[in-house]
This record gives sequence, structure tokens and C-alpha cells, in this order.
Amino acid sequence: MPPLPTPQHGFYIHSIRMGDPTRPFYHSFIETPCRRNVRLQADCTKEDTLDDFLNSLTAGVRGAYVRFEITSWQDKTAAIDKAKIENFFRQGGALSVDIRITALPRENIRAESVLEAETLRAEIQAMAELRGEDLDPDVLLKAEVLENTPAEELLKEVAK
Repeated sequence: MPPLPTPQHGFYIHSIRMGDPTRPFYHSFIETPCRRNVRLQADCTKEDTLDDFLNSLTAGVRGAYVRFEITSWQDKTAAIDKAKIENFFRQGGALSVDIRITALPRENIRAESVLEAETLRAEIQAMAELRGEDLDPDVLLKAEVLENTPAEELLKEVAK
């Protein structure tokens, strides 16, 4: 694959020559150094594998500085092979590869059962089922007491 043409970056200097009637205007372009940056993003919370995403890339990275931002579940970030990804982009001709991983905890995602629960006890049970945790029956009893006891009585109990 031939390298992509790099657009010229720079500025013009325009001069007016008062003494030369054949060429009263003079223009010169001064090129300034630049680098081509490519920013790619992958959301692995929606896609099963990062390999499918990488294989579908059509962006030209030859001669570019690449930043690859990955969003993944916190428990799946250890499976991301940064060296393999960097090697993939290097083989594509990237000059530099910066891989940034944003890990999302799964606890931030609530199931509909938790959102639909009408009581504190039901919310706690739904959340425990979602996480696969066993609950102590005392926790559920305390949730019922907390929800069904008037605020004044709770304050008296706490003040003791």
C-alpha cells in the first residue's frame, strides 16, 4: 500500500514590488512541519471481540500517529492484548500507537428488575440476584424496618 499523500501545511508570504512593473506581486509558500494524527474508538461493551473491530478498519494509518481508545467492561480489560493491537497498527505503517483503555464497572448498569422494584427489600433482592450474591436475611429485615418505620421513630432509635 503506497503512503497517503500528506497535505502541505504552511503559510504564504505576499510581497508587492514597486519597482518591477512586469511582476508587481510576489508570492512564496513556506511549508511548516506537521504530523498526521488518526483517532480511532472501539466500544467493546457492545461488540464481542476487538479482533472483529480491528479487521473491519479501513482507515489509513500509514505514516500517522495513532490514538486508539477502547471502552471495555472492567472484568474484560485484562483480556485486551495491547502488544497485539500495537503490532497490528505498526504493520499498517503507523509511526506511533497510543492505546487508552476506559474500564467500565458492570455495577453501574442496572437491570430492569432493579428499576421496577417498588420496595427497598425488592430492590436489594434484585440487585443481589444481578450480582449473584447471597443475602443475609437480617439485611432484608432491616430494609423493611427502615422503609416502614416513621422517620421520628427511626431518629429516636438512632439517638439511643
